[in-house]
Amino acid sequence: MSDDWDVYFTHVEDKPASMLLDLGIAAEAPIPGLSVMAYITVEFLDPDENGFSKRSEYEKLMQIEDALIPAVTHETSVFVGRCTTDGQREFFFYMDNAKGLEERVEAVMAKFDEYPW
Repeated sequence: MSDDWDVYFTHVEDKPASMLLDLGIAAEAPIPGLSVMAYITVEFLDPDENGFSKRSEYEKLMQIEDALIPAVTHETSVFVGRCTTDGQREFFFYMDNAKGLEERVEAVMAKFDEYPW
């Protein structure tokens, strides 16, 4: 993971979207052995009219992110970005394989059991 991150706004399937991307990863890509792309989708409980999080839900979503990313990343995986749109947030990772991924995500999301994923 690099230090060169950026956020931009766009549309995904004609809906407003916010993208957070590791732009610096392009200098390293493709990374040998990290050929599997995995993503995790977390649904918002109360999105605003544009499909983004409301201020009241923002802090909880950041807690989920702060717990989820380190639980999924390890020496053979890397977090490369997220997309927020249509009342959900998708986290994107490249990894060598997805073995154990669901169990790691379940362990994190059990602490946030009100959020569908």
